[in-house]
Amino acid sequence: MAANLIDGAPPVTEVGFSIGTLDTIVLDPFNASVLHEAFSSDFPNVERREPTQGLPIASIMGSPPALLPSDLGVPPRWWFKSESDNEVLQMQERFWSFNWRRNPFGSVPVEYPGYDDLRSRAESYANRLRDWHRTRGSSEPAPASC
Repeated sequence: MAANLIDGAPPVTEVGFSIGTLDTIVLDPFNASVLHEAFSSDFPNVERREPTQGLPIASIMGSPPALLPSDLGVPPRWWFKSESDNEVLQMQERFWSFNWRRNPFGSVPVEYPGYDDLRSRAESYANRLRDWHRTRGSSEPAPASC
């Protein structure tokens, strides 16, 4: 067990920062490719993923209102992924998340950059999302949960 410890602490395998909204839209599914352009320099890859409601963990944890079906139906989820696949921006109608993962499936595990670095990047991406909405004249996502 001690061989797996870094400075006496267990290794970090994933860190996530998320924002859920109630009334404002983070991503209109019709604008997924346009929004991706704003993040493509850091996240060149895109995947359409199963809606959160279909994941077993959502029913175990209880989904926040931002992840529940609305009058628009079950929202699709888009992943904007880094070249190395260890960083992901998840976009959904009323939900945004930045995740860093050690990526155990890669040939070389990625070193944990530290909480402060990841938090700074998450804030930068959240600000980029807000600025994208501003430049389009649409309502900025207003966090209801973090």
